[in-house]
Amino acid sequence: MVQDAINAWNATGVVKLIVIKSPANAYLTIKNGNYGNTSWAGETTTRQSSTGKRSAEILLNNFYDAYLSYQSQVNVAEHELGLAIGLNHIDSQPSVMNSAISPDRSYPIQPIDIETVKAIYREK
Repeated sequence: MVQDAINAWNATGVVKLIVIKSPANAYLTIKNGNYGNTSWAGETTTRQSSTGKRSAEILLNNFYDAYLSYQSQVNVAEHELGLAIGLNHIDSQPSVMNSAISPDRSYPIQPIDIETVKAIYREK
């Protein structure tokens, strides 16, 4: 599921996420686990150092696997990766960045998500 989400973001051409073996050298770490009946299927914590280096930790809550389709699980991972690369929630239109999903409503990466990433990194 995580690899499918990484592949989906890489297929957009706006980012290139690379899986490495050493977490100590990673800007982004992803942990899967059963965190119980929480209000979240995924959670991302981001940090920015004084030098501007951005890092993030993503937690994916496997408790909800029984309630979500595989595609919805991939969409959750895509959403959390979106937060890690700098996107915010978008609830005004279909977007992988919608702040809530349900078993019958989740979105993969949309054109608005791609355009927003382009705008963020064009500014830097």
